[in-house]
Formats: sequence, C-alpha cells, structure tokens
Amino acid sequence: MRTIVPGELDLPGVAAIARREATLVLTDTARSAIRHAHAEAGRISAQRPVYGRTTGVGAQRIAAVTDDEAQLRRLLTSHATTTGAIRSRERARALVAIRIAQCAGGHGGVPLEVVDRLVQALAEDDLPDVHEGTAIGTGDLSVFAEIGVWLLADRPGLLQPGDGLPLISSNAATLADAALALEQLRHLSDAWLAVTALSARASRANPEAFGPQAATAAPYRGVSVVCEVLTALWPQDRRGARIQDSYSLRTVPHVHGLLLDELDYATFVIQQAIRTGSENPMFAAGTVVHHGGFYTNYLRAALRAVVNALADAARAGTARICALGQPAVTGRSAFLTDGTPGASGTMPLEFLAAAAAAQVAGWDATYGALSVPLSAGVEEFAPYTSQLAAAMVSGTAHLSTLIGAELVIAARGLADAADWPEWAELEGLRTAAQDRGDRDLTADVVTAEACLPRLAARVVDTRTAGSVR
Repeated sequence: MRTIVPGELDLPGVAAIARREATLVLTDTARSAIRHAHAEAGRISAQRPVYGRTTGVGAQRIAAVTDDEAQLRRLLTSHATTTGAIRSRERARALVAIRIAQCAGGHGGVPLEVVDRLVQALAEDDLPDVHEGTAIGTGDLSVFAEIGVWLLADRPGLLQPGDGLPLISSNAATLADAALALEQLRHLSDAWLAVTALSARASRANPEAFGPQAATAAPYRGVSVVCEVLTALWPQDRRGARIQDSYSLRTVPHVHGLLLDELDYATFVIQQAIRTGSENPMFAAGTVVHHGGFYTNYLRAALRAVVNALADAARAGTARICALGQPAVTGRSAFLTDGTPGASGTMPLEFLAAAAAAQVAGWDATYGALSVPLSAGVEEFAPYTSQLAAAMVSGTAHLSTLIGAELVIAARGLADAADWPEWAELEGLRTAAQDRGDRDLTADVVTAEACLPRLAARVVDTRTAGSVR
C-alpha cells in the first residue's frame, strides 16, 4: 500500500485511500504545525474570548462557558444528532483522509494525539460508522461529532476540554463526496468519448466536425481535447453519409468539451479546499481569526456547473441513441432489429437511457433553490453543497447506465460492418451485438458498463500519445 503525505493529497489520492490502495502519513513538518496550532489555541483562549472554546456555538456564541470535560461531552453528543443511512466505508475513509490533511495545515488547534489516532484508524481501517449527517454546506458537524463521540469512548482522555469544536469544524465529508464523484465522473467522461466515437462510426457521421480545423472555431481547451481524441478514434479519411450531422454529433466537441473544462475547474476548487484548513476559528500569525471560510459556495457553484454540463451531455447522448434507431442515419433496419416486422430492437434502451439521463439532470434540481435561517437567524442561509455532493457521489451509476446503453446500441450498429474497431476493450460485445433478435438487453448493458474503465484508459492513452494504436 502506497503512502501519501497531506501536502500531496489530490483527488486520485483521495480515491486511492477510499479503495484501500493507499494511506496517509504525517510528515515531521505537519506534526510540528499541528502541535504549534494546538499550543497557540490554548494560549490565546486563556487571554481572550474564543468561539467554541470559551463560548457556546452558533447563536450561543454570546454565552460564556466553562472549558471543562462536561462542556466537551455536551458539544459532541448534541451535535452527533443525525439520521439517514450509514456512509460506505469508501466515503468514510475519504472524509477522514481529508480531515487529516486539513489538520496538517496547522490552523485549527486539533491536538496531535487526536490526529495521530485518526491516521492510525485510517491505516488499520478501524473507523467508526458515520451517517449521512445533517450538513448543509456550512460544516459537516454531525459526521465529525460522531467521530468525536467514538474518540471519547475509544481513547478516554484523548480529547481534552476545548478540543471539540476544532475537531468538528470541517467540510471534509462534503469535500470527500465531491472528490469521489469527480474522480468517477472524469473516468466516465473519458469512456464516453470512446463510446461517442463508436456512435459516430455507426451513424456514418461526417468527421469534419471533430477535425483539427473545427477545433479552431471554438477556442477552448475542452473543445481541442475532444477534437484531438475523436480524430484519433475516428480517422479523418472516412467520408460521412451527410454534409453535416444533427447537433448530437456535430456539437460533441462543444458539449463534451465544456464538461471536461467544468470538471477541471471543479477539481481545482476541491483541491484547494482539501489542502486548506478552513476551521473556524483559525489560529495563525500569533492570533485567532473568526471567519466564514467554511462557507462552500465556490464548491457549490463548481459542482452545479459540472451538473449543468452533464445534463447537456446527457441530452446529446440520448439524442444519439435515438438517432441510431433510424435507418436514414445508420443505413440499417429501424432500431437495429433482425428484420422481424414489428420488432422492438433497441427501442427499450432509449427508455432506459432517458430515465438515467433524467436522474443525472436532477442532481441539482432542488437544492439550489433552498435557503433557511438557522441558529436564531445568525446563520441565515446555506448553500446546501453537502446534499449536491452526496447526490453526485451516489448517482454516478445512472451516468454509467446511460453510457452503457449508448455503447450497446453503437456496437449493434457496427457489429457486421467492415470498420468494426478491433479494440481489445470491446471484447465480448460483438457476439452479443450480432444477435439482433428481440430479447432482454439487461446483460448487454452490464457487459458494456464493464468495458467503460478500459475505454477510459484508451482515451487517456490517446491524450498522452496523440494517437490510438
């Protein structure tokens, strides 16, 4: 198992830790920073009021409290109030890894002994169960309060008075969901490019729309990447059946290019947050700062932009799927049947894909419009980023289904053609695709989805090498 240090933790690293392929270790520099921040928190709290240490929290910030063990226990047990399902082990590992990385920044005041225990629990996969929680984009308090309650029982005396708020003041659970979702979406978006190339072949598309000259018509990085990949996968020496194609094919560089660009920006936003301790209050430069850096509106905006781009790409994908059922597009039977009069062929897959696309487009249909005043109006609105990130991390399966359905149909359209691509990644698809009689296509979709990671790797190789072998 490889090790990662906090300053190098990125989205692939978070995903690797979640899969138990890597773990996090503290450097000497990180340990010194954590120890210094904790000492500063104690020193400053003895000299002036500090939120959550000498006061209550939320609207109770005006109430002075005795910094004792009873207050620590009250804070953690009350904020552990939660509901919902238990998070998967993958999500739990990811959120703890990010919390450790944030603590390593040395601004929150969490004791080194507590961080060491989290590092140990992560390495040994000895983490407590944590629930979906009550976060709304302003701090994953209930998740980390559950961890705090576990620490009280697991290692009595490890958490000292004043350590409660520094532990739970974090958006690490929301960031973990966003990181895991984006890593999966990036792989799926790469695979989708390969599937789109197959749809273009089966549709007898005009490759001019994907060529290097077409890339200059829209000067954006994502457009150039898509044109480069599709040109490699769909050679320019092929002639299309039409002078120009419908939008679902002709605008692929622009629709999918935007998705790639939005994924890049969202990755940047998450990456910055992972390596930045946004605990409130923070201790820096010999003083304490009370701030609103935990408010996740940047992350919400970035994730919503990804969802909007995905919705456009999903609409284009379902349109390509429907087009592949038309003889004028493929030169084959309607719905790519075996010719039996009235046969349904790929028609059921159109419904499957449309339902999956609706799920993807609906990830942010509600949360963006919500707002509520909390804690006696002191916290008067919220971004609801946590709900959006959770919907994305649990909903990537719908996108996989949509792409898998398109792959099944494209493969059926190419199965008997002379230009079937001899890609090892498509092994097992052709035989099923040649069976065009009406039957249950569920197994075909499952097989197609299993091909997607390998197709994503082919696209990554294409980007690196500039051509496909």
